[in-house]
Amino acid sequence: MIKKIIVLTISILIFVGNAAKVEANYMYGAPEEPRQIVVDKKVRSTKDNVWYDNLSASDVSFVADDKVDFKILVKNAGSTNLNNIKVVDTLPNLVTFVGSPGTYFPNTRQVEWQIDTLKPGEEQSFEIQTKVVSSDVLRNQSSGCLTNSVNVKAESGESDQDTAQFCVETKILGAQIPVTGFDAIWGILAGVIASTAGIFLKKFDQIKLRIKNR
Repeated sequence: MIKKIIVLTISILIFVGNAAKVEANYMYGAPEEPRQIVVDKKVRSTKDNVWYDNLSASDVSFVADDKVDFKILVKNAGSTNLNNIKVVDTLPNLVTFVGSPGTYFPNTRQVEWQIDTLKPGEEQSFEIQTKVVSSDVLRNQSSGCLTNSVNVKAESGESDQDTAQFCVETKILGAQIPVTGFDAIWGILAGVIASTAGIFLKKFDQIKLRIKNR
């Protein structure tokens, strides 16, 4: 008898638990499948043509008019489709826009475009081309490292952001002394040589005179 009561009690508890679970799912809905978007930003080195997350001054320093290329990788790391993904890339100072997907807005220094759909596990790659400003502009700037940033946001609210660092050298490499500068230097050297020769000749004449008076 006691055994039947225990079995009946357990059965009632299981039934009540399942009923509560069904009611909870009915009230609050089934758990949503995870959604996740990931963006990765890279910059290309002019030394080895390889993409890096960041470049320090010891890796490579870009100079006036150098090309600076960036790569953006956008991936759906979730299990459901992501739609209407907005990508916004912000260019730092000391580089000028050359080309990319989407539209460039000079006032904000931003490039914007949209990805219609990314399926689970799907990744898309984009490149942005820029170049360092001219040497005339760099003369008034300080050397240093800059950051290029990108933000992505899906229609359903998932978002992510990333940056890539690169460094710009403002010193003008390979600068040559103007021709007028060489002329001035040769003029100074010629004056020094002539002055030295005059002193030597004067001393030589004095020695000759002393010998003669003896």
